[in-house]
Amino acid sequence: MGDLPDGKNVAARFNRRELLAAIAAALPAVSLQRAQARSTKSSEELSSGVVSAQNTYFLPSVLRENERRGVAWTDSITVRDGELIRAVAVYKAKSKDAIFEKGPMGFSIAKSTDGVHWQELEGFTCQLEHGVPGFCMRWTGHEFVIYVTEDNPASPKDHPLVVKQYRSLDLRSWVFMGEDYTTTDDRRWYRCRWDELVILPDGDRFYGYITSEPHARVAVDSLGMLESADGLRWTVIKPPVIEWGDLPSQQMEVGFCEKIDGRYYLGMGARCYLGSLGYSMVTFIADSPAGPFRPDREAFRLCGTTSRDVTWLGKSFLWNDERLFNIWVTKEPGQQSWSSCPLKKLRTDGQGHLRLHWWTGNEKFKTSSLPANWQDADFVHPATPYRGKKFSLSSAGLNDLTLQAGPDGAVALMPTRFDLQKGLIIEGTLRANESSELDDPWRSHWHAAAAGFFLEESAGKGLLMQFETLGLTRTGLFEYRAAPAFSANDMGNAAEFIRDRHGGPYLGLSRFEQEDVVGPFGYATPCGIRNGKTHRFRLMVSSGIIELYLDDFFVQTYLTGKTSGKVGLFGKSGKATFSDLSAWSM
Repeated sequence: MGDLPDGKNVAARFNRRELLAAIAAALPAVSLQRAQARSTKSSEELSSGVVSAQNTYFLPSVLRENERRGVAWTDSITVRDGELIRAVAVYKAKSKDAIFEKGPMGFSIAKSTDGVHWQELEGFTCQLEHGVPGFCMRWTGHEFVIYVTEDNPASPKDHPLVVKQYRSLDLRSWVFMGEDYTTTDDRRWYRCRWDELVILPDGDRFYGYITSEPHARVAVDSLGMLESADGLRWTVIKPPVIEWGDLPSQQMEVGFCEKIDGRYYLGMGARCYLGSLGYSMVTFIADSPAGPFRPDREAFRLCGTTSRDVTWLGKSFLWNDERLFNIWVTKEPGQQSWSSCPLKKLRTDGQGHLRLHWWTGNEKFKTSSLPANWQDADFVHPATPYRGKKFSLSSAGLNDLTLQAGPDGAVALMPTRFDLQKGLIIEGTLRANESSELDDPWRSHWHAAAAGFFLEESAGKGLLMQFETLGLTRTGLFEYRAAPAFSANDMGNAAEFIRDRHGGPYLGLSRFEQEDVVGPFGYATPCGIRNGKTHRFRLMVSSGIIELYLDDFFVQTYLTGKTSGKVGLFGKSGKATFSDLSAWSM
């Protein structure tokens, strides 16, 4: 959610034109063009959506119908009797020709028994004339309560936003709980914003963390805080303390707060921070619920993107003794492209850093094994005249492939054309070995080898996600030609080194246009791979969304754009080996 001056209608933050303008100002022109090109396809995919059972990821019905009748933004998941209940904030359009002239806000309500397959119970319930899409939902043990921010026409200057509470027993009929349960900010401490409440049960107390901007004299770029004995009647208290240390402070939005092994983990979201222009989430840790919270510098960025908005505010919840992480995606600027994506496991490692992992419940996305015929892969790049000792494709069995490549890279496309809208999962192991054959024996200024995945968009062009051996995971547009057509600078490396030595020479057969990078430091997600080490991977592609895991750690969620259905394996500057490959439809 973007920021507006105090007192403005918060719902206006989601104006599509403003979002496009903001992204245009922040992104390189070429990245924006790519984003807009992908957005066009994403819109087509969404508008051709069908009923819930046939969508891989959950979409509210106002987005699934052939003529989309609304927009959506943010969601919340709670648990009742072992069953997941999801609410998504939705607006119905005032008319089909004015999709962004939004009417009242309500909620799409869905349930799931496995966290993968969702059934919508209500398409539009709890209609709110002044609702703002910053909310949470909780099952108290005997009723559902939605805590939702609303514009406050009664006091637009002093308290422009309030949090109201609505209760329900059946998820269909919702009743306003009254002004005794309504929470306003306290102007002694807070100057604007009062939305996106998250609730942390902690012993006999409940703590509320809410996106708000404290006065500078009270706290430096913090958030709002409340406390309660029953989770229903709240007292506004001073903002928690955030000690930024030598990192630059920035006002952020709250996604979650979890107590794990006696420590408090606060997840905050922002864009344009520390090189992440796209919306990203970062982690702060404290020993008490009010702080001081400090950045977890070693694993600071929990998830996010470099150059465009893809994933947004992630929220956590407990289910079957597992702490899960729910994050949602937009496939284009604006609220029409909202989509859920696979749940992830949220847990700490042995050093107390919070990280995202593959959740085993996602195995239920697999519907049937696919005969991928890996040994029949088509060696499409480089062209035949350049193949030999430096560029080669070999197979040690039905489910194993090895690519030998120079700095121009090598691509082997699977012979099967997959239905990537419905979905595909590929699993196996990968290993990258840096080249050991050098005319110059120096290892100084060595270039990284890489192993990765190529999703063809058109002949000679597609999305590449590559793990490099020197501390980066990079995603972007990869193009290749049958004859030299590019310069060394197009590969994004130091031209004088890759032209003549250290894994070279570069032949000008390809170029890589980076859109996203993970690494080298301060990330909770894997920053590349290590030379000669074997890693397990999982690749999921569905509904225009791609997710990548390494050794069961979450790596990245990104957007695929328009694909041909062809999926390839990639290697660069050494040897890339893929083994134990298997594939499933979703």
